[in-house]
Amino acid sequence: RTTIQNVVAGVLFKRGAELQLDQTVLISKRKARLVRVGTLKTVFYMDNGNQSKMIVPNSQLVTLTLEVLLEEHLAEERRSP
Repeated sequence: RTTIQNVVAGVLFKRGAELQLDQTVLISKRKARLVRVGTLKTVFYMDNGNQSKMIVPNSQLVTLTLEVLLEEHLAEERRSP
């Protein structure tokens, strides 16, 4: 059942999120970069001085507080065709 929940959550996250790969976000006030949205898990590289990787099961994405950094997001939109 957990695998099915992760797959469904991953699909919904990909479809509904306004995030793009390599985009910088804040996760609970910590700077992170979205590097992969997989079938079962999503991976962020954390910019916390340790250069760590945060692996989140897709079923737990709804529990994260994600903030998009608007300046970087707007700059990315301007570069996209």
